Amino acid sequence: SGGGVLGDHLAFDLEEGAWRRLDAEGPGPRYGHVSASFAGSYYIFGGVTAAGKHSKELWRFDCEGEYWQEVTPASEAPSSSLHAAHCVGGDSWFVLSADGSLKRYDFH
Repeated sequence: SGGGVLGDHLAFDLEEGAWRRLDAEGPGPRYGHVSASFAGSYYIFGGVTAAGKHSKELWRFDCEGEYWQEVTPASEAPSSSLHAAHCVGGDSWFVLSADGSLKRYDFH
């Protein structure tokens, strides 16, 4: 509501019908990132940090254990990742960045 970049991480309990704040340490506040869920994990990639830096970070949140882990891809991340187009297909996450490069990240 103050116009700043937020880094809140919340979970909605489907049985209780209520939100709760998660205390897991993970990526800092950002906007413009892309996200996808796969096999019990939630991934975020890129975006712009609260300091205004374009990020190439890839993070995984384990939904069962409720913890974040930074992922080091085996290949280089796209050069620009703000508001990138993306989709999940099979065991891969496809990210089309603003510079036109298409990267594939395998989930295994």
